[in-house]
Amino acid sequence: MEFAGRVHASLLTPLRGPDKYLLREQANRSRVIPQPVAVGRKRGFNVPIAKMLRTGLRSLGDSLLLREPDLFAPYFEPGGVRELWLDHQGGRANHGYVLWTLLTLATWRAGRARPRTFLNAA
Repeated sequence: MEFAGRVHASLLTPLRGPDKYLLREQANRSRVIPQPVAVGRKRGFNVPIAKMLRTGLRSLGDSLLLREPDLFAPYFEPGGVRELWLDHQGGRANHGYVLWTLLTLATWRAGRARPRTFLNAA
């Protein structure tokens, strides 16, 4: 961070040329990370939502997505939500991102979401 603070912004985010040139060059020279990683293209990092819904969040999902269908009326068909949940839990499909959104909506509609602000977090 100290080094980046001393470098001109045009070198950190060039208009032309490879992204993160200085970082990649340093990583490649120092051999701290494997060379293919240092020069490789950028890759995304996904949160394992599908797995989380099948493990740690399963009981919440069972409660809200399976047993409280009225939470979705009039926005979604409760039977369709149940079917997505059961297909996902049975390993027949990966509906992780859709179910995450539905679970968030259901949590809010059920009044289980407790927003915290900086003022009342202490």
